[in-house]
Amino acid sequence: GAVVVAATAGIGWLVAAQSGQRGLGESMTGGGDVASRDDAAVLLTEARLLFSNGVLNDAFDRYTRVIEIQPDNAEARTYLAWLLVQGAMNTTEEQWDTARTTAADQLRDAMALDRSYADPWCFLSSIVDDDAEAADLARGCLDRNPPRMLLPLAESTGPAHPFSTESQEERR
Repeated sequence: GAVVVAATAGIGWLVAAQSGQRGLGESMTGGGDVASRDDAAVLLTEARLLFSNGVLNDAFDRYTRVIEIQPDNAEARTYLAWLLVQGAMNTTEEQWDTARTTAADQLRDAMALDRSYADPWCFLSSIVDDDAEAADLARGCLDRNPPRMLLPLAESTGPAHPFSTESQEERR
């Protein structure tokens, strides 16, 4: 309960700070007031579309509302965690580590809610530091028939974060 609310608030701040689309508390584009809507299926559909089009603040709002309606929704928890990772990519190393740790915990929670759902396995495989764990998670992702867009994450496990040695070498 309280941990999800606190983590969600942190995700919202990071997404708003990094995306530049609108600030928290500012009105969103389209869809009416998300806080008053109760159809989780419609909100998830909208969130997926917004996420895929890079409208991250509005996707965040919808995933957050889904969690308010259905606290055990694995998809909403997964994509809120991944929004945190995305929002932390251009931050300090300390912020990245905090975001990655928080996201990893949330992805593990989503995995526990629905063991057959591939997405948290795929995302988690790309942010854990331990190569053996990343490989196990990637196999778990592939075993669960992930969406095509997530295959690159599972196929290229390892330190995908901006402060990894591998990432620093690629920038040179």
